[in-house]
Amino acid sequence: MNNGTCTNSVGSYTCHCYAGYLAPDCEDRNECALSQNVCHNGTCVNTPGSFVCHCDSGYTGSSCLSDVNECDTSPCVHGTCVNTVGSFFCECNDGFDGILCENNIASCSNDNCVHGTCIVKNDVTTCACDIGWTGQHCDTDVDECQSISCNRPNGTCINTLGTYTCKCHVGFSGKLCEADFNECLAEPCYSGSCINTLGSFYCDCDTYSTGRLCEVPLATTSKTQTTNTDHAPYTPANIIFSDTGIKNSDSKVRNYQIYN
Repeated sequence: MNNGTCTNSVGSYTCHCYAGYLAPDCEDRNECALSQNVCHNGTCVNTPGSFVCHCDSGYTGSSCLSDVNECDTSPCVHGTCVNTVGSFFCECNDGFDGILCENNIASCSNDNCVHGTCIVKNDVTTCACDIGWTGQHCDTDVDECQSISCNRPNGTCINTLGTYTCKCHVGFSGKLCEADFNECLAEPCYSGSCINTLGSFYCDCDTYSTGRLCEVPLATTSKTQTTNTDHAPYTPANIIFSDTGIKNSDSKVRNYQIYN
């Protein structure tokens, strides 16, 4: 007999059952059926010769009588934990709500940020300013010209609200006036060769012409080459820059692309 001991007697026998088993034959006793309060705050599960209690949330112990103090784990993110019988609740700090005080409800309005976006950082509302603006409410223009030179002397920086522009001098182009303007692409020299220089050009005339653009024929039979030798940066007064090209004083149009 597995659940007790048997004692023989004259003409009979007696079973001495172990705890959890019932006479006369030491059958399993269902402790869960003896009382509804075997597990006070949980569910009773019968086992051979015994039982176990599966406690409800918030309780512990063999009979589920002991309250669990949930506040021991500090569940409230931004607040104070208050333990109750079988449960708990959070008293939230100002600016937070939710079961665990996890939601930040600090006031944030983009109306407070003139040129930026309102964000909550470290429980405080701040403005993340757009490029070109600064200040607590993003209402102060950044003077980019304090740090951007437009490759002076190639151009001049002009500050505007929230940004800037570079006004390039004659002979230069690009966002920062960094690109040399190749005037020779317009073929301004009537004869000879065009020599591009930084911000300008000059004409190296052949033996039969002279002038800034080699536009003056030489009335001579001399074979001596005439060359413009003063090579100073030069943008001729008789050249008109336009969207269609460069027009010389004799109305002869030469192809040229303007780079803005």
